[in-house]
Amino acid sequence: MITLYHNPRCDISRKALALLQGKDRELVVIDYFANPINETTILDIARKIGISPKELIRKVEPKYQKEYKGKDFSDDDWARIIVKNLELLERPLVVSAKKSLIAKPPELVLELL
Repeated sequence: MITLYHNPRCDISRKALALLQGKDRELVVIDYFANPINETTILDIARKIGISPKELIRKVEPKYQKEYKGKDFSDDDWARIIVKNLELLERPLVVSAKKSLIAKPPELVLELL
């Protein structure tokens, strides 16, 4: 099973979804704006990828630049910040039993097949 944490407004996320659809794998797609994820999920995804929650933040977002850049928070605090500001969440995030990753470029999802 592959879980894609998806932002349908994101071109890269849509491309990753297209690459995964129709493959011989069970695919769960979570639109995290329509179905917001919680802090535990953020921490779990970061752990599975092998990074800190801070590394799940889109550093190019104006909100990050204005409010969070250069600040140091705990992992739990970064997870809370992401949950309160879902636009900051890097995407697409792909989780499987074999491997988890940030699919940039989207072709990285093919490593999970």
